[in-house]
Amino acid sequence: MNKRNESIVWSDNWWLEKRNGWFVPGKDNILLMANFDKKKISLVDKLPVKKKTGFRMYPRCIKIGQYIFCLPTYEKDILRYDCKNKSWRKISLTCEDEKRAMIIDFEIYENKLYVVSKGLSKIIIINIKQGIVIDEYKIGEKNEIIGKSVFEKNYIYISSSVFSLIYEFDIHTNRINKLWISELDDIINTLCLDRNIFWISGRKRAIYAWNKKNNKITKYEDFPHTFGEYNFSGSSDSLLNIEQEKYMYPIFLESVNVGDFIWFIPYKTNKILYIGKKDYHIKEFVIDENINKQSKLKQHLMLAMYLFLYIREERYIGIYSLKNELILEIDSKQMNYKILNFDLNKDVIKLYLNRPLTEDRKFDLRIFNSLLGEYSKKITCDNVGTLIYQITRDKG
Repeated sequence: MNKRNESIVWSDNWWLEKRNGWFVPGKDNILLMANFDKKKISLVDKLPVKKKTGFRMYPRCIKIGQYIFCLPTYEKDILRYDCKNKSWRKISLTCEDEKRAMIIDFEIYENKLYVVSKGLSKIIIINIKQGIVIDEYKIGEKNEIIGKSVFEKNYIYISSSVFSLIYEFDIHTNRINKLWISELDDIINTLCLDRNIFWISGRKRAIYAWNKKNNKITKYEDFPHTFGEYNFSGSSDSLLNIEQEKYMYPIFLESVNVGDFIWFIPYKTNKILYIGKKDYHIKEFVIDENINKQSKLKQHLMLAMYLFLYIREERYIGIYSLKNELILEIDSKQMNYKILNFDLNKDVIKLYLNRPLTEDRKFDLRIFNSLLGEYSKKITCDNVGTLIYQITRDKG
């Protein structure tokens, strides 16, 4: 008998190690662990902050040995959890002019953690064992906004969000080189690397392949004719705009190199696309999200389609459907996908019972249904209010 699909709390990344995945929910300051074998999510610990909830305070994490680093978007420090001692350490960052860190990309190199701070326009190097910042390097011009970063061997490549430019940071020498892409007439929003080819997307209806060696760029525009941007704002009666060639927002949230293809995960657009690394044909990967009403687009805070979570075994791509509050895993070899279901450990349920629940969130409804538990058979139209009061009092 198949279980029905259960919603999962949203997050910005999962860090995978063996058969476990660690993550921090996007609105809750807790560290969770999902076990892929037991199909269960359990509580690791609460983050050592005053607020129980907060939008994207520490939404990304990375596990290195016995340590888990929780990385900030709208905060000014990094939190390190010691799995052996079950203790926390706060690593303060130098944030000028009330700027926020906004750490999106990170990598381990020679026992050091390199993080790229979009908010501070810096590469920050952290001693993993000591839990301290040991160096930092400014990227870009004054007030320039940096974008996506990729790591390759001993280099970090960081895109500018203003110019057709990629900064090349040499980890060995700490030198920064500017790589101008003269033929690119677009903003760089997503960036991924396949040997000498940088795959780029921006705000135009196109995918670009830039060859670093010869500074030549190839533009691919053979998109599906039904590709378009959803009307999240409700500014018009149309659910989907398929006429635009240039968009106000980036057309893709993320691009990743997995298997024989470069994959493009949509932001506000309607299709997951992939392009072959040999034939360079753009194709659509179909996921039925059952979007047929404009009102359904506005149910989530971020007004977007997906969040990118992980790559597993160089084959599987984990994404989070904001519309359906489910984790979808794409198999890049079999070219299919499945929904991942996880049970919630009692400690996770108990924690969420002490937080406000809203009926328009599927995950909150799941928590509420678990709250009912043994009481579910006792519910009638006449006693539901009294029963809710009794349950919340008893569960306390």
